[in-house]
Amino acid sequence: MTPHIIKRQPISCENCRNRKIKCTGGRAPCESCVRRGFGASCYFVRSAGPSRDSTLYEDLVDRIAGLELLLRQHINVDVPCHSNTISHTPTRGSSDASTSSNVAASADQSVSMSTFPLTGSLLKSRGGYVRFLAHTEHFSSEDMAAFMHIESPTSPANSIAFPFSGEPLIPRQALLELLPSKRQCDELMQRYFNVFSPLFHILHDPTLHTDYAEFCKSPGQVPLAFLALLFVILAIAILTLENDDPLLEELSREGTSISRIRSIASRYRQAAIKCLSADQFMLQHNLYTVKALLLLIYAMSHTDGPTWPLLGLTLHIATAIGCHIDPRLLDVGSVEVEERRRCWAGLKMLYQNQATCMGNLLPNPVSADVDLPADVNDDEITEDGVHIPSIGPYSTRPPTQMTYMLYKFRLYKVATRVCHATLNFLPLQSPLLRSLDARIAQEQTEHTRRFFNFPDLPLHHRANMEILKNYTNQLYLILHRPYLKSSCLRLHTSEAVDVELLKRSRDQCKDAAMAILDSHQQLYENAGFRKYDWYVYRLGSFNAFLGASTLVVLLLDPQLLQLSLEEYSFILGMVQGCTQRLEAMAERSEVCAKASPILRRILEKAEQQATGRNSREQNMLGTTAIEIAFGVVQEPGLTASSITPPVHDLTSAVDLDGWTMHPELNAIMSHFPPEQWLAPSAFNWDRCWSPSVVQASTLTM
Repeated sequence: MTPHIIKRQPISCENCRNRKIKCTGGRAPCESCVRRGFGASCYFVRSAGPSRDSTLYEDLVDRIAGLELLLRQHINVDVPCHSNTISHTPTRGSSDASTSSNVAASADQSVSMSTFPLTGSLLKSRGGYVRFLAHTEHFSSEDMAAFMHIESPTSPANSIAFPFSGEPLIPRQALLELLPSKRQCDELMQRYFNVFSPLFHILHDPTLHTDYAEFCKSPGQVPLAFLALLFVILAIAILTLENDDPLLEELSREGTSISRIRSIASRYRQAAIKCLSADQFMLQHNLYTVKALLLLIYAMSHTDGPTWPLLGLTLHIATAIGCHIDPRLLDVGSVEVEERRRCWAGLKMLYQNQATCMGNLLPNPVSADVDLPADVNDDEITEDGVHIPSIGPYSTRPPTQMTYMLYKFRLYKVATRVCHATLNFLPLQSPLLRSLDARIAQEQTEHTRRFFNFPDLPLHHRANMEILKNYTNQLYLILHRPYLKSSCLRLHTSEAVDVELLKRSRDQCKDAAMAILDSHQQLYENAGFRKYDWYVYRLGSFNAFLGASTLVVLLLDPQLLQLSLEEYSFILGMVQGCTQRLEAMAERSEVCAKASPILRRILEKAEQQATGRNSREQNMLGTTAIEIAFGVVQEPGLTASSITPPVHDLTSAVDLDGWTMHPELNAIMSHFPPEQWLAPSAFNWDRCWSPSVVQASTLTM
């Protein structure tokens, strides 16, 4: 009989065991963890004696892990793995998040990239560069010598973009001369903190303030990667300038105001790339490098469209410095812990959004066991840890600097699921459709709790709230647009359609589209939101164009929804107002220049049809209606009635001229894949005007 071996229980805490350092033992937190700033995550694993159940559990876990590894070797599927390395014990900040309604808590957890232990250490050079060495706790002299060779003057990387160019590196002084004046830098930095920092909050603002102050004292002493980060921040801040801003006149006097903004932003982005090249970022990197690249991709996504190749490069550099490892396992301070988590979350967001917009290319390569950043303000993060005020659950707290980014992190995941689900027709009774509907509704409920329940929020939180409202309603449109066309339902299902579900779906489209147009009007007309014109000109107007197109469909086909004359006129007025705004912005916005003529063309038919319907309504009711600039409304006191006689069969075999008279509208609503509704850079504008495509979409739908 095999003797039962009793495992000796560890006397060290798990942190010290994982790092293989001496532990003082006793009770948590141990002195070693307190001294290194990890007291919040210190814990001991001790049990009263051997447990047959626990041993069996460990055996089963090992067997499952081995089977999953074999599966990964034979099939190209990303299956969830059990991490059998280090037990997941959150820090104080993330612990609160996991036990409350914190934004980060209910986000889908990423799975491990493999069953091998994701452990290692950071090797830092004298010049501040970082390299992650996997499965390593201590460094040999060979490791150090190899890493120091990167900074040696004999390195072959002496060109601006090694290994792709033979041009000499640009001197630091020449790069510094590309900066604007100190006063202009200060003003642009402040604009970045006020507008863009809460939208993509990967930086720790107090640390950035300190680094910028050091730069102002000694510009020649800061790392080149920080200088690249500074140029990217200036390029982003330029987008907040209004057309008549004096600072814009100081920075450039060539061309129109919108061309100046584009030119200056492009100039600073190019300067950032020159700084990274001078720093030889293809061979040596640090956290500044990753921050600069992430913000550069974020800036380009608002102007130049897809940045897929740059995303891949950034992913590998981030992995090279260990961002794919949860920083609680690395010997770094609390501030860097949060910054690394923010960078990894930001990278996952950008990657997932672009992968979805491009048809779900390589859908899940950015996968690792890294905790989401804490939903806290920057002043709640110190080198002693994350300090969350004890004022109740997250749902009762006003939004923090991280709240918006964490919500968008979740929404991008939902968008991927919605686009994947709607590539093929989903029956109205589908559990998946109901599940996605409920998920979007849950997100909206949480947004209301965190934003709408606090009326005196700062301006940037109110702007963020409108942007979130736009995005969630856009997801509703993508999910429910297939049910706007009756012939589409007949084509994909032979079963009887639940009329109540169909009406509810079309009502959802109407409500979502009206909410998008209302938000667009708020952002356009409210003078306080002028710093967000960059959003209104591009993504905001793109969403409004699709929302207005959806409403026109409802107006042109009376079989879709029973609208009273008052409802019909109000919706028509909203579409007309949206069209006028897009036309007013056409000179400054490429999206508006493309969208406004399409919308104007289909709107004219809706206006003609409104006049005819109004005449029929007058004859039926024996009364007159008042015509106003925004359509037709009833006289005061007139009882609302249906524009058309009741239609009991909402999937009638006859499609009215709403579709046949507007083939370009048919193409927009029926022909384009769902991911093209997410971003203007993914939308194929030319196909809206192509007769062959329009005809094909009419025949196939």
